[in-house]
Formats: sequence, structure tokens, C-alpha cells
Amino acid sequence: GGNLVLHCGDREAVDGLTGADSFWLDVDPQTDIDIRLLFDDPSLSARVTRTDDGGVVRALAVLTPDGPDPVIWTARTEDSSELQLELLGTSSRFTGEVEMDCTQPAEICFNLADDDGDGLADCFDPNCAWEPSCLDDQAPFVSVQPSCEAGDLVVNTAPSATESARNFYSSTDPGGGPLLFYGGAEVAITGLGEGVEFVEVVAEQDGRVCSPSEGTDLEAGNTLACDAWTELEKNPVTLLPDEVPALIEPTGDSGWTNLQILVHCGTDD
Repeated sequence: GGNLVLHCGDREAVDGLTGADSFWLDVDPQTDIDIRLLFDDPSLSARVTRTDDGGVVRALAVLTPDGPDPVIWTARTEDSSELQLELLGTSSRFTGEVEMDCTQPAEICFNLADDDGDGLADCFDPNCAWEPSCLDDQAPFVSVQPSCEAGDLVVNTAPSATESARNFYSSTDPGGGPLLFYGGAEVAITGLGEGVEFVEVVAEQDGRVCSPSEGTDLEAGNTLACDAWTELEKNPVTLLPDEVPALIEPTGDSGWTNLQILVHCGTDD
């Protein structure tokens, strides 16, 4: 690949490159960076690697509800940082393009301010989400287990502007994946109590109901693999006992406001 360089605003072809190739990112300090991966083969991916005095940090591509193409959100904040876009895929030959957009100023991740003016502060901003301190601080899932005794539930997870309630978890893409899906504050229905025939999920916001992949440990943290989505577009979604556990994810907002889980119980014989 030689000395490949990406500048702000570039849209560069990757035709003929392999997983051994990388681009050096020629970006000024204090710059937010969004890289779109426009690969013909959706099973191929890339990552940004930052090397500086603090060691090596990597940002992966995520799939968002806002567009069809994976995005890597990152930033160059320090003069000493070296950033590279590394293509991933052992023997694969890439076709397609990568596109890099830049904005200034960059989000400073730990000053309790919205530096780049996108309405999101610190770890709550996707450009900070790859920082190790932000990963450690991401909000856990709200876990519920609806029961006949407790009755209907109302769940609120909308965070304040400085809470890092964004989670990143795997979503298998039809093209091959797994890609990462970017989301807000998730609710996990971990099981249904005895006698519960089904629950209805009713939301005032758009969202998705996700079925975790088999073997997923809901207690393991913020990284979950999902097999399928059901769109929750202001219409109730019914979940039967064999459709639980389930994750409920807002797609347009950073958390749920008055998410209702309505419990339907059978009558005794």
C-alpha cells in the first residue's frame, strides 16, 4: 500500500488494498473525526489506532440507526497522538472507499462541557466513547423481570447531559458481520415471572427490540450480540416467554422516557 494518507474531507478508494494496509490520518490536534466505511463487501471492516505516551487505543466501526454505512468516531486531541486507519481482513482484497470528515473544536472528554456543540458532553459524545475511561464508565443495562405480583412497569433511563449512557454492542449484519451497533440506554427484560403469558412493550419514542444471541450473558456488561430486531415505532411489541430475554433500545434518543412494560397474566383453572 505504500505511504497512504487521509486528509480531512478526503474520499479515497481502497481498491486492491488488503488487511495489511493502513492510512496515516493527517489531522490537526483538537479535531473530531468521523470516518465512513463505504466497502463493497460489508463483512470487511477497519479500525482507528491511536499511539501516544499513554499507549495504544483503538476505535472500531459502529453501525448506527441513522445510516447504512459503518462509522468510526474518533478524535485527535493531543499533538503527540499518531492516528492510523487500519484495514481489517487477513487475505481479503478491498473494493470501495473510505471517507473522512473533520470538525473543530474537538470534544474534550473530561471537562463537563459540550466543547464541539453537538449537545453531547464528555463520555456521552460518540467521539469520546473509545476512551478507556469512558468505556469503564458506560451505563449498565436496566434489568427487569416482569411478574404478575409486581404488575405493569414504567421505566425511565433518559440520562443527564454528562452521563455516559451510550453503550456499544454487537449486531450481526446480513452481509456477514458482526458489526457494532451504537445505542443509548438499554433496558434488558431478563425473564418473565411465573404465570406471565406475555408482556407488551409500549413506547412514546422509536426504538428496537433485540433478541440476544444464544449464550449471551446479560450480566457480563455492555457488549451483547444480537440476532434480530423488531422495530418499535410507537406500536406495542408483544413478547412471549420464549422471546425473552430481550433488549429494548431507543433509536432516536439517548434513553427511554416512560417506557411501559404491560404484564398479561393467565387466569387460574
